[in-house]
Amino acid sequence: MPSNAIAPQFLADVRVLITPGTTLVLSDAPVSGHTRSASGFNILTTKQGDSTP
Repeated sequence: MPSNAIAPQFLADVRVLITPGTTLVLSDAPVSGHTRSASGFNILTTKQGDSTP
């Protein structure tokens, strides 16, 4: 699979979660201490029908 290809199962799973306004960032950078988020970084999610993150 080319490095810029999306695995079919991942694509199928994520399609049900993507809505207008969603930002999805994909990278082929390896995980390391330099790619980790800084302390205090938060990912906000909501459930359908829930108006608060």
